[in-house]
Amino acid sequence: MKIGINASFIRKQDSGTGQVSINFLKVLSQELEKNENAFGDIEVFLYLEKDTDIEFSSKLKKSVIRSFYKRDDLVRKIIWEKFLLPRQVEEDNCDVLFSLYQSPTILGKTRHIMLVHDTVWKKFPQYLNNSRKKIYYYLVGRGIAKADEIVTVSENSRKDIKRFFRETDEKIKVISIDCDKIFKKKIPEDKKSEVLGKFNLEEGKYIFYVGGFDVRKNVDALIRAYGILYTRHSKKIEMPRLILGGSFHSNLVPLVTDIPNVAETVMQKNGIPRGYIESIGFVAQDDLPSVFAGAKMFCYPSLYEGFGIPVLEAMSVGCPVVTSKTSSISEISAETEAILIDPKNDEKIAEGMLSFLTNDTLREEKILNAKKKSKKFSWEKTTNKIMKLLIKT
Repeated sequence: MKIGINASFIRKQDSGTGQVSINFLKVLSQELEKNENAFGDIEVFLYLEKDTDIEFSSKLKKSVIRSFYKRDDLVRKIIWEKFLLPRQVEEDNCDVLFSLYQSPTILGKTRHIMLVHDTVWKKFPQYLNNSRKKIYYYLVGRGIAKADEIVTVSENSRKDIKRFFRETDEKIKVISIDCDKIFKKKIPEDKKSEVLGKFNLEEGKYIFYVGGFDVRKNVDALIRAYGILYTRHSKKIEMPRLILGGSFHSNLVPLVTDIPNVAETVMQKNGIPRGYIESIGFVAQDDLPSVFAGAKMFCYPSLYEGFGIPVLEAMSVGCPVVTSKTSSISEISAETEAILIDPKNDEKIAEGMLSFLTNDTLREEKILNAKKKSKKFSWEKTTNKIMKLLIKT
């Protein structure tokens, strides 16, 4: 059996889709190295837009499909996903193609299974702020409708796919994903100290956020809630700093939160000293577990997630979590594992953070439950479920 996999997103390792693609392929590679017949007599083609230095089993055959259009934008995505990829799949006589993300790809005779992570562009149509995005996501919608089967990562995403694309339950299969295994390994103390020193952080003296600054992440509400927390409690308790991890691109405002402007406004309004709200920029994957582990808590008041990988990362490391009770997040982290808040209510976000600052027993209880829950997620389980679906005839 010939299996094609659209692995284009492994070139974007700092994205959620990139992480999902890499972890799935790493485990698939490991399973095939342990037993080349783990999934029967199969031949696997990895379709890429450019070569990668990530090491996979030789049993995964890399096929780099280069586009004549060199600029890495939506025009190139449409050309590659809608025309170049289907042509190569046909030439390779694949029995099935697995797309690791939602795309405009439509095939003729080849069975097509598409992983649809979320429906962000439907929930937040303001993201479609130019004609290229509108065209691309119109084509993505057609690709979803034409796929033979859909895999998604949460019950919440399944409901959204049904709502927006009128798909049936029979066509959609929910298969949970996991975070990178690096978050489930013991962190050496010297490694943690080195990383915290690099970012000028003191253990237990900061509230952490990471996960992007686009508007649905609701970081402006987090900053305002921190302002409330500081004004009311800084004279009573030792106040941790608010540390924001991630790259801010000012040219993307208003589709991303204007972090410097919001932070400056909140600091002036609440008399917050310089350095108490700080962005530390991009944090490499290898450093993230240490930054999570050193934090007093992780606060993630996102308005919408298809899954919510950063929440699972924090849970796995043992960092207590304050997060939204909306969308898919409560499927990962319920009331027993985290403090769940209304992300549209700044007061509630502030109350959630205060709970962990004033109640160590609650904090330890949530950490224990969260680490136990995080072990239920497994890339081995995810990969085996997906492969069983692909080889089904």
